Amino acid sequence: MAPKASFVSARSTGWTVDFEGSIHGASDMKTFEDRLQSAAGRQSVSYPASARLVADEDEVIEIGIARHSDLLRGWFVESLSEPARLATWLGAEPLPRIGGSIELWDRAVGHFILSSQGRLGSLTVPSADSASLRDDIYKLMLQVEPDLKPPFRN
Repeated sequence: MAPKASFVSARSTGWTVDFEGSIHGASDMKTFEDRLQSAAGRQSVSYPASARLVADEDEVIEIGIARHSDLLRGWFVESLSEPARLATWLGAEPLPRIGGSIELWDRAVGHFILSSQGRLGSLTVPSADSASLRDDIYKLMLQVEPDLKPPFRN
């Protein structure tokens, strides 16, 4: 198993665990969240892969919860119950941001604007400050999925 691999599991009679370690050094899998996209995506569609195992309940320690957001168009860490364990596993790599990375949110902002053209009315820019505009768009996005945790910058 690759160091720093992202693991996603589902319970039935035990755990089905899908993992992604980016052992071939894919340029788009630098962070835990990047690897989570791959592992969770495979599991959500039951994609057959060699990076899967089935384990008994007593062989798995649940360290957090990941979820998918259609609005964010991706998977993110919703909560961490064992952040110290994940920090040890990741080594020098930072823990993932609860609620999704700024990069995940920034991509979602672009998709949100493009998919909402003509329905948002006019977006008025309060200032030339792009962080303020981004925060305003986050607030609009929260009207669609109120339980998300955007990375407000102001």
